[in-house]
Formats: sequence, C-alpha cells, structure tokens
Amino acid sequence: MEVAQQDIDHWHRHGYVIVERFMAPDEIAAARENLIRYLPSWEEYTARAPLFADLRGSSLRSSPGWVRYEFPYSGDALNQVAVHPFLVAFVERLVGHGNIALSHGAIVGKYAGKGDYDQELHPDYSNNTLAFPRDGIETIDIPMIVYHTDVTIDLGPTYVVSQELTRHL
Repeated sequence: MEVAQQDIDHWHRHGYVIVERFMAPDEIAAARENLIRYLPSWEEYTARAPLFADLRGSSLRSSPGWVRYEFPYSGDALNQVAVHPFLVAFVERLVGHGNIALSHGAIVGKYAGKGDYDQELHPDYSNNTLAFPRDGIETIDIPMIVYHTDVTIDLGPTYVVSQELTRHL
C-alpha cells in the first residue's frame, strides 16, 4: 500500500489520521496468530473467565483492567507490525527524512467488565517524553495505534481531537 499525500496532509493539519487496512490479509492473520499467545479472544475470555481473572501482562503499566506486553514479542509476525514497511514509509514521508527510531511498542488488551476504561481526554506523550513535545518535525513523537480486531463505536474506540481545536492549548 502506498502512502497517500492526503493522509500526510491530514496528519499535519489535524495531528492524526486513520489509515484502514494497510496490512495485507496474510500479515493480519499471522500477527493475530502471534497475538493469541498473549491475549485471549473475547470468546475465549468469556468462556473461560476464571482462568483469566488475574490477567495483567508483563508490563509495569499493566493494571487489573487491561493487559499490556512490551515490544519485542515472541513471534516474528507481531514484531513486524511495529516496524511494518508502510508505517516506516509513512513516518519517513511525514518528517521528510529516514532518521527515525522506534521509542517503544506494546500490545494492549481490554476486556469488557474487567475495568473502567472511561477517562478524561489527555495527550499520551507522558509515557515516553519528559515534556510536552514542541511544534515542528525536527524532533517528533508519532504515536500509532494498530487495531487487530474491528472496533466499532459500541466497543469504545480511541477518541481523538483535531489539533485545529487544541493548538492554542
């Protein structure tokens, strides 16, 4: 999949962009096969709930409400998602050079009834920077979320606000 200029323009204008299906179906299937090593499917979770009562993951940031495992993972396909050629190409186009680094990666699972996921709107920069990032692309943090399952409005997707509405804050 090619990086579309309209996606780059949208990111620069709004501070986010949604790119659907940048991975090929076989890449998704392989990553999901690796993912089940870490996170049960919803069907497995509900069918065997007592088994997963203390499911927390390996991260220090895990909590009783959600499961988190830090990069790298057991399974090449899941590791490839974090450094997927499309994501690398997107970032290189976004910043205009190839001097990029992956600061961190994690897989996170959230299961209904396990925790309260409602939270205030907030920036996610505090998990890997000392200060709110400055404007420009000289040094930039580009957070990305890759959903491995369909997430509809009733499943509590991530909510984002355009920088057009927040730049002055």
